[in-house]
Formats: sequence, structure tokens, C-alpha cells
Amino acid sequence: MMVAVGNDAQFRKFCGVLGKSEWASDARFATNPQRVGHRDTLVPWIAETLPGRPRAAWLPAMTEEGVPVAPVNTLDQVFADPQVRHLGLRQTVEHPWCGTADLPGLPVKCEATGATVRRPPPPLGQHTREVLAEARYSADEIEMLLQEGVASTPRVPV
Repeated sequence: MMVAVGNDAQFRKFCGVLGKSEWASDARFATNPQRVGHRDTLVPWIAETLPGRPRAAWLPAMTEEGVPVAPVNTLDQVFADPQVRHLGLRQTVEHPWCGTADLPGLPVKCEATGATVRRPPPPLGQHTREVLAEARYSADEIEMLLQEGVASTPRVPV
């Protein structure tokens, strides 16, 4: 679940939904700059509180109070979503290592061009050399980064 508390009023509502109204009246958290300054305290408190209820309970409670929130879904959950199914956003592409792969399609429909997913996602490191070269690293610097494990090259599964 992703929560986006963008202002002080939303923070007060968020605290109310969490059952932690005392956080909203704590001077350390009165404004966004103060919350950022005391992030090391606040973030663990939130992380301890959220597992107390299932996501299915938090989402409607926060939405009802006007706290911006959205689920972070697994691919199975994405593909089961009624809107995704209605729009036909599930697309299958051939992947060089794992056969076929189901991916979420583009949520924007372009009648003239027929926007679709045409290629599978690249494996980790597939474009490392090209990206580093565009960032003006020399061939020797790229090799050093690869050797030191700072940058990745594609790992073919065994």
C-alpha cells in the first residue's frame, strides 16, 4: 500500500485513521518540515502500526477520510483487477529466458497507433555498458565498475 500524506491536514487525518491522533498533536510532527526532521522516529511508528490491520481495511478507511492511498499489487492482483480486465491490459510477450511473460499493457489507448507492449523487460544489466558510455564513462572505467560489482551485466539463468 502506498500512502501520500502531502500536507498537514492530511497528516492529521492519517493519524486519525491509524488511531494515533496524539501524533498529530505532537510538536515534532506539526508541519511537514518537522516531520521530515523527525522521520527517524515517525517512520518506524507507522511501520509498526500498519500491520495491525489488513490492507483491505486501511484502503477504504483512508480513502473515506481523504488520505491519498493506493494498493501496491502483485501481478496476479493487477491481472485480477476488474478495470484491467475490462480494458484488456494483460499482454503476453516472448521473453528470451523464460518463454512467455504476461505484462500489464499500456493504460493509454491510442487508436491511430495501437500502442502495445512489443518487447519484454530487459534483464538486469542488459544495457549497463550503453548507459555508462552515454554518461561519458570510458571503456576502462566501465570495465572497472563491472569488475568491482558496482555495475551489473546480464546474468543468464542456469
